[in-house]
Amino acid sequence: MKKFVLLAVLGLLILSVSACYAGGWKVQLWMTGADGEVVSREFSGFHPDGLVTYDLGAVDFGIYGVVSDLMLELDADPAVALHFSYISGVSPVQSFSGHAEMDIIPTLVVTSSVASGGVTLTEGEDTAPSATVTGNYPAGKIWRATYNSTVNYADLVTGWSLVNDTETHSEIANNPILVPVTKIAIDYDFSLTDGDAASGTGRFRIDGRPVPEPSGIVAMVGGGIGMLGFALRKRRS
Repeated sequence: MKKFVLLAVLGLLILSVSACYAGGWKVQLWMTGADGEVVSREFSGFHPDGLVTYDLGAVDFGIYGVVSDLMLELDADPAVALHFSYISGVSPVQSFSGHAEMDIIPTLVVTSSVASGGVTLTEGEDTAPSATVTGNYPAGKIWRATYNSTVNYADLVTGWSLVNDTETHSEIANNPILVPVTKIAIDYDFSLTDGDAASGTGRFRIDGRPVPEPSGIVAMVGGGIGMLGFALRKRRS
């Protein structure tokens, strides 16, 4: 009986640190015109478990362009990925920005991580025979992965120009994360020449083990001790 109770307590402790990593999610889009006007859209929800792709459809920003194939992919392992296709409009745009985030429940101690970003640039048929995508992050980068809301993990994919063509550029980063993580996010921020098209996918994934809640551990250990004491008294009687 004593061995059974000890195994039961151990099982409860294992369950307490093997919960799936699920939480709320949010996607935001911003379009900033050359005149400083900002137009935005926001989507949000709760991701229960597993791997799910959320098709967020298309967003028409009028004179600033159209976003299509907007998709968010969440994995409770956890990972967050954002995909977009964008055709710029007739009015110059300072920046087109997107942000996708997911809360990590429970807090995670990270053992490995990877971020990736890719962008395809296509010159429009009815525009000048060249296209330029300019990243607005330092060093002209287009994608950014962050954790815990404010910590920069990596900036990815430098902007470029092309003539009468389409090209895809991509980049991957593996950097250490030395603190527990409560949120991961992937962002893009760039400007695009009028009438041209850009599409891309950014992904940020982490792996690790959950940080046990102190109150939960105390409660389970206390309960386990109580069960053990009860079993021992019953065995003596």
